[in-house]
Amino acid sequence: MSELRELREEAGFTQSWAAVLFGVSKDIIYNWEDGRTPPPQYAINCLRVMIQKDRKIDDMRLQLLAMQSEETPLMKKVENAKNQIDQCIQLIDNHINKITHADSI
Repeated sequence: MSELRELREEAGFTQSWAAVLFGVSKDIIYNWEDGRTPPPQYAINCLRVMIQKDRKIDDMRLQLLAMQSEETPLMKKVENAKNQIDQCIQLIDNHINKITHADSI
């Protein structure tokens, strides 16, 4: 199985969704995954970043649940968790922009 397919499936995306994400046809995604043509590195990097983002958000959600059982004021902790998630999303957006812009240069 190709790395691109493994990453796509781990991210939970269909070939059709990946085609929309990368602005190509579903046939091109199939050819990349089948090894007929190599996928561009930005596609692999983008999926890796998305998977990392999902893991970080899941970790933050778990931290938020743990915070709810502590004695300190919940609203302050919720705000801190929200800020951390917002920072994580901003970092991911920056990485995706770097990946897509670097590949087009």
